[in-house]
Amino acid sequence: MPGHKRNPGAEPLAQTMAIDITEIDGFDDLHNASGIIKEAQERAAALYGSEECRYLVNGSTAGVLAAVSAVLCGRDKPFILAGKGSHISLYHAAYLNDAAIDTLWERRISSRGVNIPGVADPGDVKEHLEQASAGGLLPAAVFVTDPNYYGVVADTCEIVRIAHGYGVPVIVDAAHGAHFGFKDMPGSAVQAGADLVIMSVHKTLPCLTQTALLHMQGELIRKDIAYRFLRIYQTSSPSYVLMSSIESGLKTMADGDGWSGRLLTFRQRIREGAKDLEHLTILPDDIAGDPCKLVISTIESSISGYELHRRLLEEYALQAEMADTDNVVLIITGMDTEEGISRLAKALKEIDGSIGAGMASCMANASEMPRPSALMTIREAWDAPSEPVPLSEAAGRVCADMIVPYPPGTPALVPGEQIDRESVAFLETLIAEGCEIRGIDENGFVHVIM
Repeated sequence: MPGHKRNPGAEPLAQTMAIDITEIDGFDDLHNASGIIKEAQERAAALYGSEECRYLVNGSTAGVLAAVSAVLCGRDKPFILAGKGSHISLYHAAYLNDAAIDTLWERRISSRGVNIPGVADPGDVKEHLEQASAGGLLPAAVFVTDPNYYGVVADTCEIVRIAHGYGVPVIVDAAHGAHFGFKDMPGSAVQAGADLVIMSVHKTLPCLTQTALLHMQGELIRKDIAYRFLRIYQTSSPSYVLMSSIESGLKTMADGDGWSGRLLTFRQRIREGAKDLEHLTILPDDIAGDPCKLVISTIESSISGYELHRRLLEEYALQAEMADTDNVVLIITGMDTEEGISRLAKALKEIDGSIGAGMASCMANASEMPRPSALMTIREAWDAPSEPVPLSEAAGRVCADMIVPYPPGTPALVPGEQIDRESVAFLETLIAEGCEIRGIDENGFVHVIM
């Protein structure tokens, strides 16, 4: 294996196939690393300052599944304290482990012409842990996202300090923060002392899609259990193309500040070009502090975020990362090009000049998103008999499937939550704007408990 035999005649992917091997002699084994892969992972750990690091070839999803499963393993009545805005992989891990979730409701940032999801607040974490401690049953871990999809940065140092005071480990989904910790970048969750940190290196670093890292440190976790679950959730035939991409990308980051220097130059150039915008607003760094994220608010304009997304793509061949009713999120990195950055600056200026001022969208003044109540665990509800009903008639019923606007991949409703009227109205607004929502079929039906 592989069957292509690295034959140069295997077009059109022959060049990639030339470096595609399996665990042949001399090339180590990801699941039992003792040679070149072990050395590469040790270099990655040293680069970020973690005790141990493991390559992930099934994305951050595999890292989240393994990390959450490791802390839940062997516990009676397992539960985890997690932000509602967590990626769907967190909820999948809860399903697989039949675990409950004590929800941290992140507060939205809704001021100064801004309407974006926030991140976990340390005070809320402390309050939940105090209540759990008083009840005699602490969560297996605190699960936070830092940074979030919109570039909002959490106070992970303080969250770690609070959680560790109760002897509770912290898992950080840093999928969008693989560049944190490098020169001129924000501090990383590893540096903040989090116990398990998952990073998607492919999101912002020069690495191939599906590549990620899992960092482990401290005495509050069982690293051997985490390894066990990595073997379960990752393929037994890991791609050497993907692993070499991780090594190559991290070498680029370790070789100097060229990547971060280009990123900051590009970012400043866009901001300078946006000073004269009248209707579109680029969120300031004190709100969206991730240097790789450029969030453009359309609240004070006559168009929605979805419409801006469409115009950037169709009129300027610029693919944004995602859109919602009020924003477009773009990712810029040190690997962007001068031409692309100039085209973006030109596009924002021209689009801004072609639109007018507008009233805030129907969601722009919502300081909080819907907060449905969990009546059952995810496994109880997802495995229960269900039936499809029109979304418009679902209020009051118990959700039986993941309902996930994508991107960003954070569920609006999970199995076991009671669907309230606010959630129905929120989802109907997204559908009207053309948002893709997994869990709602083409006829507008959702699955509920029978």
